[in-house]
Amino acid sequence: MIDFRFSPGSKETLDRLAKLGDPTQFRGRLVAATARRAPEAAGYVIKNFPLRTRTGGLKRSIAGVSRLRNDVPELAVGIYKGPSLDYAAVQELGTKDKAPDSPFGPIRPKPGHQFLAVPTDDGGAKTPAGVARFKSARDFPDKLIFRRGKIQGLLGGKTVTAGAGLFKEGQTAPVYLLLRKVSIPAGRFLSTPFDTYVSTVLEQSILNDLSELISGPGPK
Repeated sequence: MIDFRFSPGSKETLDRLAKLGDPTQFRGRLVAATARRAPEAAGYVIKNFPLRTRTGGLKRSIAGVSRLRNDVPELAVGIYKGPSLDYAAVQELGTKDKAPDSPFGPIRPKPGHQFLAVPTDDGGAKTPAGVARFKSARDFPDKLIFRRGKIQGLLGGKTVTAGAGLFKEGQTAPVYLLLRKVSIPAGRFLSTPFDTYVSTVLEQSILNDLSELISGPGPK
């Protein structure tokens, strides 16, 4: 699970506010008001998704939830289930060599393997959306030839240099670059739009909700 959270105040603050209105109704109504914001918050993050969309799976996994934490309503937007959980956190936070505050190191080959085989943009091992066609280079239908040297290929529209690559016979452009590690910059696909939502939409909405909860709804 990875998510980012906002709370309208501490338990002590909400207890003081509750005494200004009807304490028996205040907290339940505040929980309901926070819950109404959950789909709005998720929708804002999805609409302002900053990463390049390929399959759309990461974006579709974003959800808004409301809950009580230490008896205080909390609104959160994150990814809580599904296959995107496997890579969502590192996409958000990046790897340490690109984002020093990240808890994740660079992605490296599994034990017993020298390289990560990364399909190039134009080698035929990716779909037009930029998704790998095959689970591994071993599944590629044509024979691939291993070459060492200064091998360059396109990854995500950028030229990347590797120390080795896999080629189809007779072709000069690699199908796969063979990398010792893969580094990922922080994508901030959750935190950046959520922070903007909190500062531009939610804080004023919460103030309006609190005012209404204390004094009752105004005239329509």
